[in-house]
Amino acid sequence: MAVRWKKYHSACKGKRVEGDRYGKVIQGGVSCNGKRGKYCPEDVPSPCGGWSIEFRDQHGTWRSIVKPGFTKTEAKEAYQEIVRNVQRGLFDLPILQKMPKVTVEAYSRKYLEYIKGSVPENTFVNRQTAVNAIAKHLGGFEVSKLNAVLIQRFCTDIVQKDGAKASTVNQYCSVLRLILDMAVQERVVNSNPMQGVKRLKVDETRKRILTNEEIKRILDESVLPMGRERMAILIGMFTGLRLMDVMALKWSNIDFQNATLTTIAQKTGRVVALPLSSYLVGELKKYKESAGDAKEHLFYDGEVNHKIAGECSNHFIRVFKKMGLSGASFHLLRHTNATLITEVVQDVSIASKMLGHTNLNTTMTYVHRDLDDKKEAVEKFTKHVLSLKEYELRTIYKTA
Repeated sequence: MAVRWKKYHSACKGKRVEGDRYGKVIQGGVSCNGKRGKYCPEDVPSPCGGWSIEFRDQHGTWRSIVKPGFTKTEAKEAYQEIVRNVQRGLFDLPILQKMPKVTVEAYSRKYLEYIKGSVPENTFVNRQTAVNAIAKHLGGFEVSKLNAVLIQRFCTDIVQKDGAKASTVNQYCSVLRLILDMAVQERVVNSNPMQGVKRLKVDETRKRILTNEEIKRILDESVLPMGRERMAILIGMFTGLRLMDVMALKWSNIDFQNATLTTIAQKTGRVVALPLSSYLVGELKKYKESAGDAKEHLFYDGEVNHKIAGECSNHFIRVFKKMGLSGASFHLLRHTNATLITEVVQDVSIASKMLGHTNLNTTMTYVHRDLDDKKEAVEKFTKHVLSLKEYELRTIYKTA
């Protein structure tokens, strides 16, 4: 027997023969299902009993648990959870109290509150986007009812109904895994159902870098004249900095004497120190003269948040499109920088240091020694890029 109604009141239980060694019932009790009825004795209070959970524990011994307040459905859920724990050897009876029902949406919002302030702003916004998608498709389910089948169906719906890319779905699943990890720690669930979920295959053919012809167009001042757009694109291409970090640059971040750029990456919060090539130093000096010494920021006066970065990203997509570079974005400059530095210098570890990655595997997704090594790599990379436009190196050093 799994779940049955157990009565508390003696008037409802029936009577047994005194001295009968078998304890046989000679007068039956009141037959009921826990609801009040005309058959109930007048002096029986309400509630007069509770739903009993009966099961064999890991030693094969019958156990009976009665919790006042349990409905029949809740008692069945508690019983099923106990059976699962017995099978796993985790006999700690997690639902002996009336457990609140927590939906995926409510718990996901709780997760966002938990991480708020402890992660960079753009990371938080990305996870918030993922939570919105999770809440849309899985929000009504209880956290304890999630399983690999439901989550795999969620992945399919995101692709088919929302038109999301496989890489985006994988990011959403990574966030869902973090949410469920927290649920495991708080004992809302016993295990993370994401263990049985397979990541979607990402089409690697979509990833690309700028072609030689596209780089030539960027370097051509008749196509992209000197100004904020040109200077930002050159910095992105020759340093590999992310758009948010480029937009937030101040003149105080640049040391012209030592040809270095130092800033704090907004995504990771780490200090990034990059050497600047002679060519880029010369272009920065020309831009500073045209912009005026009074300005503190190179490009954007004010705080660069995720919303501003999104607007700037769309702006540069339009700039590239106007130049005839279809399908190009500012982040493509970072991929181009990583790939070409690796090809020219033949050392992926230097490209990794330049991009600020802590893991070489992260750098390898961008690629189709010390400051001196970086300087040498930057100069080699710059000479390679400028050779596409047939610049004379003498001119480069004069400009600097």
